[in-house]
Amino acid sequence: MKSLFIHTFVAMDSKPLLSSSKEYIFIKNGTKIDRVDINDILYIEGSGNYVIYQLESKKVMALGKMGEVLDLLPENKFVRIHKSHIVQVNKIKSIEDNRVIIGCVKLSISNTYRAGFYNKINSMC
Repeated sequence: MKSLFIHTFVAMDSKPLLSSSKEYIFIKNGTKIDRVDINDILYIEGSGNYVIYQLESKKVMALGKMGEVLDLLPENKFVRIHKSHIVQVNKIKSIEDNRVIIGCVKLSISNTYRAGFYNKINSMC
């Protein structure tokens, strides 16, 4: 039996607007549960059965799978660019040579996710 996302919840105001500033998730990190503001997530990295949430000020690791994490995040804010990376679109500094640059980090856009990524970027313009 999977208990993977008992530890992760998406909460919003009573209005179902994804632009709400009250969006957050709870991430179980060992014996601790961290409340993370969705707007603080820069990108998410998959590593085996674990998911690493790279926040503006720290990293949080939790048990999970990338596809399940993506299903819980606001669709208009996050996009998968690689089997191991999900990025928050509004945190992208630039795109260069099929790499997304967020802060000082360069993340590759894989062939599998390239068309979907560029479609999402173009639809936001």
